Amino acid sequence: MSLLEKLFIQARDNPDNESSSDVLEDAVMSASVFGESIDRTKAMEVPAFNASVDTIAGIVAALPIRLYHREEDRVTEIKNDKRVELLNCDTGDTLTAAEMKKAMVEDYFCSHGGFAYVNKVGNEVKSIHYVDANEVSEMHNEDPIFKKCEYMIRGKRYYDWQFIRILHDTRDGRFGRSVVSQNQNLLAIGYKTLQFEQGLVARGGQKRGFLKSARKLSDSVVRGLKKAFSRLYSDNTENFIVLNEGIDFQESNQTSLEMQLSEIKENNSNDIYSVFKLPAGIIRGGASEDDRDNFIRYCIMAILAEFTVALDRALLLESEKEDGYFFDFDLTEFAKANMRDRWAAWANAKKQGLVQIDEFRSSENLPPLGMDYVNIGLNDVLFDTDSKKLIIPNMAQVIDLETMTVLSAKTPQVNSEGGDNNEGNN
Repeated sequence: MSLLEKLFIQARDNPDNESSSDVLEDAVMSASVFGESIDRTKAMEVPAFNASVDTIAGIVAALPIRLYHREEDRVTEIKNDKRVELLNCDTGDTLTAAEMKKAMVEDYFCSHGGFAYVNKVGNEVKSIHYVDANEVSEMHNEDPIFKKCEYMIRGKRYYDWQFIRILHDTRDGRFGRSVVSQNQNLLAIGYKTLQFEQGLVARGGQKRGFLKSARKLSDSVVRGLKKAFSRLYSDNTENFIVLNEGIDFQESNQTSLEMQLSEIKENNSNDIYSVFKLPAGIIRGGASEDDRDNFIRYCIMAILAEFTVALDRALLLESEKEDGYFFDFDLTEFAKANMRDRWAAWANAKKQGLVQIDEFRSSENLPPLGMDYVNIGLNDVLFDTDSKKLIIPNMAQVIDLETMTVLSAKTPQVNSEGGDNNEGNN
């Protein structure tokens, strides 16, 4: 039993002792100083921590991963690639792609990193297998500059390049530093507060107090009273106790910790959300537009950046990296949560000539219409940056800016009634 647990028991058994309540509050505020160690299991029992990890991991797992090829100023999506299927659908393992990504992100926060083994035959990736971080140990050289490492899994040695690795706050590229190990005090407060609250509930709402006796009690009577009150507070089947004549029960006042329990929990939860750069409204509801934007920008994007670099290192050949191939998450999935905003964004992009209508329909899983056109208004003036020419569709003119001459022009003919003979053709 840890010293902190003893202090909680002392405060519970001696509620009228003011010094024990003060000691308890000091213990809660410095839990790890007294040797209280918080591991992954305990941390995940803290609601705010569990909700934060589950929310972030779930979002990352839901985002599809694409393979792209950058060639000069053109970026093309590569659709028929085995690796894309492995990362989004069937991994070739017992876990689906979504389950694998979620488990890796959870290990990223709660352990020394997220690991997935890349099963290759030659240069071809056949399957991807999630590996529990607790199964992974590392071996490394002692050179602080030219660092090298290998991994051991159940006695078998593997090279680092055989794994997709995402490491939180790493300093050596071998293992990361988990959020749990970096925030022991914060999580200990949340965990012990939860335990203290559980103790209050376990008493079944029975109020604490102390006994007053007009005469000295024998040891056997004292032991009997202790057992009776222990059953009253620990067993809901005991609803009353019969006290002998001369013994009175006096109710004690609430300790300051009990009165401030809700405030302590709320402050602790907000601190945990801050560790993840997670606005509280994302978890509790009522998040504003700024909250959602900040959540994606400062929390999700940082993890996605690390994930994509890890994918490039483990899944791409060196020749492919040199040719401009790269993996990336499809962030358009974020917009699918809000249909009104999503359709408004597509409508605006089409209006500005940024996308074709079939691109929009493809993203919405709708059949194409065969309309390979973009919108350009007649009031627009187009500038060809290569030839330094202006194209004016409304006037059917092309102007060379270097010589300021009109290279081509078509003057509309006006009939005697003042109308344009070409009106019907425009």
